[in-house]
Amino acid sequence: SQNNLDIRAKVSYNTLSMAFFKNPKGKLLSKLFADANVILLYLDSKGSISICNKKMEQVTGKGRADIIGKYWLDALYRNDNAIKQQMFKAVMEDSVTYKRPNNFEGVISGSGNLERHICWNISPILSDPGELEGTLLVGTDLTEQKERKASYEKIDETLRNIFSGIKEYALYVVNLDGNITYYSIGSELMF
Repeated sequence: SQNNLDIRAKVSYNTLSMAFFKNPKGKLLSKLFADANVILLYLDSKGSISICNKKMEQVTGKGRADIIGKYWLDALYRNDNAIKQQMFKAVMEDSVTYKRPNNFEGVISGSGNLERHICWNISPILSDPGELEGTLLVGTDLTEQKERKASYEKIDETLRNIFSGIKEYALYVVNLDGNITYYSIGSELMF
């Protein structure tokens, strides 16, 4: 099951400005934003990254100076990911054009040139008259989950192959619900 974040916030850019972060309540918001265990990006209306958090730096392997002010596609992708860039860009443009939240799962360039699987929530931030001020991107890194799932599937396939080759014995595997998930050829002879 995927952890999809549903952020529906009407926050003006002024609220997220550095002046806000300096007051006592803003310091808490600033700390929460910086230390969140999800990627948080705030893009201005032109798509340049205005604010990012530590998780973004950790996942991409880039420092804040290499992220802030960059166009969001340039910060998330290497040049060799043109198709992936276009897919993400289309979802982002849909979200911005129709001023509605969207969810998207895609691969970005991580640290050490490794790909990271990220589930994104894209939320346009609108001003009081309903004009686009910016976009909030919240990303959950699913890379380890996908790797574990692939590992479990490989183990399952290996066991299935082992069991299917055993003819002399009646062997079967039962899941936690008590259902037989796979069995050996020898088990067929019993039934």
